Amino acid sequence: MPVNAEGVGPVQPLKRVERRSDDPGAGELIVGRFAESAGYQMARPAGARSWLLMLTEAGGGHVRQGRRSIQARPGAAVLLGPGVPHRYGTDPAARTWRFWWAHFPMDPLWHAWFEPFVHEDDAYLIEGLSAAVVEGLSDQFARVHAAARWPGYGLPPLAAASHGALGGLVAAGAAADLAVLQIGALLRLLAAAGRSGATSTIDERVGRVTALVSADPSAAHSIETLAAAVGLSGSRLSHLFAEQRGRPLMSEVRRIRLLHAARLLQATGLSVGEVARASGFVSPYHFSRSFRAEFGLAPTVFRRLGLD
Repeated sequence: MPVNAEGVGPVQPLKRVERRSDDPGAGELIVGRFAESAGYQMARPAGARSWLLMLTEAGGGHVRQGRRSIQARPGAAVLLGPGVPHRYGTDPAARTWRFWWAHFPMDPLWHAWFEPFVHEDDAYLIEGLSAAVVEGLSDQFARVHAAARWPGYGLPPLAAASHGALGGLVAAGAAADLAVLQIGALLRLLAAAGRSGATSTIDERVGRVTALVSADPSAAHSIETLAAAVGLSGSRLSHLFAEQRGRPLMSEVRRIRLLHAARLLQATGLSVGEVARASGFVSPYHFSRSFRAEFGLAPTVFRRLGLD
């Protein structure tokens, strides 16, 4: 159903704006496009319960999440994780801010797409996007907005072509399922566009190691084999990887294998034991225990619920 804004918690606006009084739930999808003037500001002292994505089309905004401060200029997308205090508003120097936004439930497989990008306090900045890329991402945002208006029968509504403000929509029922699929496509496009730009500062050898494991999760990867593949000693690779990724190398190997297993559970009819072997786990018991620790669900329950 239509709402006037993103759905917020405690808010201290600098101008009179109608706002929802409740923060979007963790599983709720709300999407809209704002065209704000000077003085617009939003604050959530406890953060949001959902993820928030903002794409600047024109003007500029200023975003603060935890300790990180971000200038949301044209050609920049900002992705904010839940549970971290944040505030954002029109940049006084820009005086206007036109941007798409969406609160949405984050799929762990989608989250993995943004691992290459430097972040602090779950605040990701992808900037330097070309005008053509921003236009394409805006079109995809419009598809999310259209999907949120689907009544659940017939063809989904066409995406709006307007460049003006569009009121926020809360997707419900079948429309929520369709809108979530469109959000996934939007995030995939954004991550691909960001990787082709200059926003990743991950060492090329660390990136290659991650790509090698992702390409063949079932292989017998070790620190020694991966270090040899990128021309480093095991100790040097371990130190470099932990420094840049914030976790030990073999923990990352395990995480990639579990993400691969989640995809197999979602997309195939393989048994849990077959999924375990295809994902590099020798023991189905160890796989099930690791999977539950990572996703909070046993593999069989994960498959039955259709979660990623």
